[in-house]
Amino acid sequence: MPRTRTTTPTRDPTAAVLYVRVSTGRQARNDMSLPAQRASIEKFAEARGLHVVKIYTEPGASARDDNRPVFREMIQDVLSPSSTVSTILVLSLSRFMRDSMKSQLHKRKLRADGVDVIAVQQEVAEGPSGQLMENVFEAFDQFESEIIGDRTRRAMAENARRGFANGSRPPFGYRRERVPGPWDRSKHRFVIEPQEADVVREIFRLYVSGLGGKGIARDLNRREILARGKPWDRNKVLALVENTAYVGKLVWGKRDSRNMPRPESEWILAAVEPVLDKELFEMAQAVRARRDPKRNAGRLSSSPLLLAGLLCCQRCGATCSKPRRTAAARRSATTTAARTSEPAKKPAPVAGSLSKCSTAPC
Repeated sequence: MPRTRTTTPTRDPTAAVLYVRVSTGRQARNDMSLPAQRASIEKFAEARGLHVVKIYTEPGASARDDNRPVFREMIQDVLSPSSTVSTILVLSLSRFMRDSMKSQLHKRKLRADGVDVIAVQQEVAEGPSGQLMENVFEAFDQFESEIIGDRTRRAMAENARRGFANGSRPPFGYRRERVPGPWDRSKHRFVIEPQEADVVREIFRLYVSGLGGKGIARDLNRREILARGKPWDRNKVLALVENTAYVGKLVWGKRDSRNMPRPESEWILAAVEPVLDKELFEMAQAVRARRDPKRNAGRLSSSPLLLAGLLCCQRCGATCSKPRRTAAARRSATTTAARTSEPAKKPAPVAGSLSKCSTAPC
């Protein structure tokens, strides 16, 4: 059964919101698509006697899923108990969603609350035949998105095979260099940046000699050797140690446009000039494997918390542990105990104590 609204406001059949979107930040900056979308939708709304109460603009977000801040804000707003909006206007169904199943889920939820989604360039009739045509449009939009993605990956693979960079920022130790040629768009390749390369070699030597990621970061920061203007940290050091680009094997496309990991079979390999000799790199990987808690459990945790040392941070992959009190907090507890003539009590573990990543070197 469609759920009933628990509020007094009712849907206004003339109230509408606009949703305009482009897929990349470059399109948002350089393209006229957003203003053109808006103008076409506003013209449609005026012709149908609809009143636009708000315009939602999404600059640079893929429609393959619903993980879009402005899209989510719009859905939340129109489904709020106080909303009177009855229509969401988009230029085409591909602007709303390029995944047919997720699109249908959102539309069913909206329709159950009295909100319709109308694509001004793909308007369909009401009833079963109109629903069928809408499903066909959505299926073609998803198919087109998948074809474009496949072509892009193949083009990037060929570009990398020919030794050109695919547009991302070069790893620390390399810089982009323009390659002259007869092509329409400028081509670049990654070449060694001598000063940064010296730092890379030093990091590998320190790591092999026994210093951990955190210790290396502390040492570099103390000597004011920064990572392109920013301080080093443990994660940056360990990511550098694991990067195969330094032995001439640069990997593209480990994650997709939704930041989800791709299978290794879809990675794109490119040859670059190596910074290190293979022997030093393999020694560092052996040390890394020996210290990695995922492959070598090491000593048992002495924490009073049951999952300490076992629970991992979803963001950085580090093991989690109970946060330590700062020196100031310990002094404050000691002072309070002295005033009350009571021994200082250790803080009891609380829910959420495992939210801080472990600082143990690995």
